[in-house]
Amino acid sequence: MAEGHILAASANGTQILKLVGEVRLTLCSTLNAYIDSIVSGEKLQAMLVDLSETDSLDSTTLGMLAKLSVRVRERWGIPTTLVSSREDVTRILESMGFEQVFVLIDHTNGIPPVLDEIPVLQASEDQMRKQILEAHRTLMDLNESNREKFRELVDMLQ
Repeated sequence: MAEGHILAASANGTQILKLVGEVRLTLCSTLNAYIDSIVSGEKLQAMLVDLSETDSLDSTTLGMLAKLSVRVRERWGIPTTLVSSREDVTRILESMGFEQVFVLIDHTNGIPPVLDEIPVLQASEDQMRKQILEAHRTLMDLNESNREKFRELVDMLQ
């Protein structure tokens, strides 16, 4: 599997986030900083997350994506659209209850804008622990099944 990368672009009030390859908790600080910049920035008309080239996602990344969608909806009242064309990735998204916080689609129309790679940020062990905890709490808030799956991990991290 390919090492993970996070790409982004902005066009006409739309933010596009694309995750490529194997995206793991090592990129959670980068993703967290991106989320903070989006929700503190200019008004969005649309938010799109593209997972069409994602090989795998860990639970921390899933929690960060859920956090992005929740915060965009809270800030601007708009849903985040998530593109997942891979059956295995879509199955994971559905098992986590992502249809509650995203509009899930399997393809987009049109030519994508040029995406820039977001530089990877490093985090201290304490910052990483806090980000992992927040990501898993967000997943737990989606449904009872997630609450049971991640309760032990969240208790350990607290």
